[in-house]
Amino acid sequence: MKLTKLFLALALFTSVANAQYATLCPLDLTGYNALPIHISAPQHDVMWAATYGYNSGQINSKTFIKTTDAGATFTIGTIPEPQDRGTSCIFARNADTAWVGMLDINNGGSNSIWKTTDGGANWQQQSTNQFSNSSSNLTTIAFFSADSGVVIGSPINGALEIYTTADAGATWSQVPSMNLPASPTNESVYFNSYSIVGNNIWFATGLGRVFYSNDKGYNWNATTIGGNTYGLSMTDENNGVVYTNSHDVYYTTNGGLSWISRTLGINVFALAAIPGVSDFFIFRSDIGIFATTDNFLTYFLISDAMPYTTDPIQMYDASIGWSDAGEFSTDSMMIKISDVLASTISPEANRNSISVFPNPIAHGAAMVSFDLDKASKVSLSLLDLSGKVIRVMNIELNAGKNAVRLDTDGVASGVYLIEMRSEGSLSRSKVVVR
Repeated sequence: MKLTKLFLALALFTSVANAQYATLCPLDLTGYNALPIHISAPQHDVMWAATYGYNSGQINSKTFIKTTDAGATFTIGTIPEPQDRGTSCIFARNADTAWVGMLDINNGGSNSIWKTTDGGANWQQQSTNQFSNSSSNLTTIAFFSADSGVVIGSPINGALEIYTTADAGATWSQVPSMNLPASPTNESVYFNSYSIVGNNIWFATGLGRVFYSNDKGYNWNATTIGGNTYGLSMTDENNGVVYTNSHDVYYTTNGGLSWISRTLGINVFALAAIPGVSDFFIFRSDIGIFATTDNFLTYFLISDAMPYTTDPIQMYDASIGWSDAGEFSTDSMMIKISDVLASTISPEANRNSISVFPNPIAHGAAMVSFDLDKASKVSLSLLDLSGKVIRVMNIELNAGKNAVRLDTDGVASGVYLIEMRSEGSLSRSKVVVR
């Protein structure tokens, strides 16, 4: 879609979207010289972030932040790393349990892994001899369950430095080089550049490769995209997107076995999938924060009022997610992204607009009316605000005016979205079920 066309569609929508779908949550990091950058959102109201430091140049930061009430309040704490190391990654299981990687971002040297089980009040160092090479670079911690996890770093002696654990990090075992594709020394693994779904994990490297494992990180393969892949996010075990240093995107529908270029009229600086909802991504551009529900064929502005950064996004689901709004000269903030499924209801998305009667739906059914440009196969769905499909109908309809009965018997009271998809068309409307 051409950018000029996008602006015409967004002009009517921006003022509403800005007010509702992205809000700033101030942090009191005065005196810490720290900016949030590594984000983990394990539960709807829970978000952890690790920071990096800035004081006339990057410095190591041991500071973390946490919210357990969806950003209403934040806890700020310090990891008791005795050496001059700063946070490099974070992974949280819930409000109590989290792991943090630590490294010296300026001078290199050995790295460390720390864990808390009491919400950050106390931390214990888990690693003793992992990532001990002077060239080690711990960038990723990810857990598939309470006990099974993996940590990933840049190559040492021709292979990426990867360890797995089956006991929540009490012990770590290095993945043998024979289980990994060969890696040159300059193949860097970026921070915040991985995605996990079930027992599957993917991450992107600076040489344009995507590594993937289907068995919790014990065995790995890699595919080459080209360029310099900055970030990656998967919606499920088959569908996902990477973005590059050229701000382009590539998508996969087969779990990363192959990747297809998607040409956009807009730069992508960071992105996050909506877990479990195929083709649904949130991304940041130099223009603002956008959403796409059709794998970047079209995209819709959520906010053009947020401070511009290239730092990561993580979405828990379509109802809540997080990015940062760090400023070196002022206090830092988190951006809370809310109800993005509803935010994609734009004039362009609803060019074949739908109407629902009655609304609110009080007696177990409603009539959904819409026009079709041509005879089409139509999918009519009832979704909750997290994107979960509650009801779905697949029907063939003629061109012109159509009306379809939607059954809501047994659906809990609340706010929902009715979505109509046909060939080349996507329309949504909010409804209330009583």
